[in-house]
Amino acid sequence: MEIFDLRNAIVALGLLDIRRRFKAMRVGESMAVLWGEATVGEDLMRVLPEASFDVVSLGEIPGQPPGFRLELVKTRGEPEPLRGSAIESPPADIKGGLDGRGHQGRLCPTHRRPGG
Repeated sequence: MEIFDLRNAIVALGLLDIRRRFKAMRVGESMAVLWGEATVGEDLMRVLPEASFDVVSLGEIPGQPPGFRLELVKTRGEPEPLRGSAIESPPADIKGGLDGRGHQGRLCPTHRRPGG
């Protein structure tokens, strides 16, 4: 079991590392996370995919430094995105001003118009 201790760490980076490691875990593997601030537990639940793990234990850690401990086990893998799905190719109405070639129009050096 891998243990992540966020009590004296930059929490945002630690959460990204936990998310990356969780994605790499196989079903049935477990991890433990330690943290100091009460709000970090809520953030942790936001970065992990819903319905893909079971909480084995959750509680406070006495002593120095005090904090919280969560142990979880992965129960389900994450589905792979389909090729050609909306994730890889967003609809034209949400491409954020891209032209038909997938560029920012006049700012693109490849397709820039003379004088543009």
